[in-house]
Amino acid sequence: YYISIILFSFVLSFLFSSRISMAMIKPIKNLEFVTSRIARGDFDRRVIINSEDEIGRLGRTFNAMADILENSLVEVRDKQNRLEAILKSMDSGVVAIDKEFKVIMINPYANKLFGIKRDIIGENLMDNIRDFELEKVLKDKEPGYKEIGILWPEKRTLRVKTTDIISKYDNIGTVAVVQDITDIKKLENMREQFVANVSHELKTPLTSIKGFSETLKYVDDKKNREKFLQIINDEADRLTRLINDILVLSNIEKQKQELIKEKIDLNELIEKVYCLVKKSAEDKNIKINIVGEKIPLLIGNKDKYNQMIINLVDNAIKYTEPNGYVSIGTKQDKGNIVFWVEDTGVGISEEHLDRIFERFYRVDKARSRAEGGTGLGLAIVKHIVLSINGKIEVKSEPKKGTKFIVKIPLSII
Repeated sequence: YYISIILFSFVLSFLFSSRISMAMIKPIKNLEFVTSRIARGDFDRRVIINSEDEIGRLGRTFNAMADILENSLVEVRDKQNRLEAILKSMDSGVVAIDKEFKVIMINPYANKLFGIKRDIIGENLMDNIRDFELEKVLKDKEPGYKEIGILWPEKRTLRVKTTDIISKYDNIGTVAVVQDITDIKKLENMREQFVANVSHELKTPLTSIKGFSETLKYVDDKKNREKFLQIINDEADRLTRLINDILVLSNIEKQKQELIKEKIDLNELIEKVYCLVKKSAEDKNIKINIVGEKIPLLIGNKDKYNQMIINLVDNAIKYTEPNGYVSIGTKQDKGNIVFWVEDTGVGISEEHLDRIFERFYRVDKARSRAEGGTGLGLAIVKHIVLSINGKIEVKSEPKKGTKFIVKIPLSII
């Protein structure tokens, strides 16, 4: 009997202790399982413990910690996504490297700028770029912006600024912001050249006017006085033409969008221009031939088209020898209205063809000034053509003449 009671008590104790052990072990195993899942990146997992004892408090504390961790990671991911979006949309290159020049981060614009077409994270930057000027800037880490030139994938001028990457008071690398200033430098050079050319072109007639006006004070001879007065008048006219051309060019460049919309009959404009230049052509016995096909009306600024035609026709007459020919024509061809001016003049050598549309560029400086040219006529034409989304071509051979061809897209009609 006593043995039975002892056995029963033992079994009951075993069952009770097993139940208590299971009650304690199960939440601990649950906690262990959830911990391992969170460690693998499953941050949605939480411990399910309903008891109010120490294990229950541990489980609730763990869940609170997991909530904070998940919220922190969400915040970090949001910041990372925003940073990536900003870096991708930037018009500047951004490169981050460690102390060994290994790439930590590089944005798409920097990849494009340096011709990199694959992922180079973890690789040495200079093994992929091989630019000694950039390497020097990254090593020197001098404050402010530095300008460097690169030759590959194409010749460009870059502005670079570097900043140290600091982590807990330790410098762990460098971040460089790279801007492509090639076009800006070109514009600066063009502006400097323009100012220098304008100064020179204005100074020349002003010097003549001042010189001959001073001389007139001491000239009594009527014939010489009339001669000097004519020179002063010619130089004043030349100065007026130059200033007018500068103003015309400036107005064309300032107009980002065409505001005037009027119907334009190109053939009618050509006839009007012909009437204007007829006298100067007859003075040189130059025959003007007009070949105008029936073409659609254009929409735009009539004054611009008129200026373009006048400049091209006047240019053709100036550089065509007496007894020569000038041909003016229009036609419709492959989605374009084509307008051309062709002459039998002195022609242009091949080495000058790429530069004739530059401001103040003259093939023959002496002849250009003698003909009253300002050096801006073709530059004005080029800007007008670009403002109407057109194209201009030139074909020429020395002593055989020149042909300017303007193509105006029908899409602007």
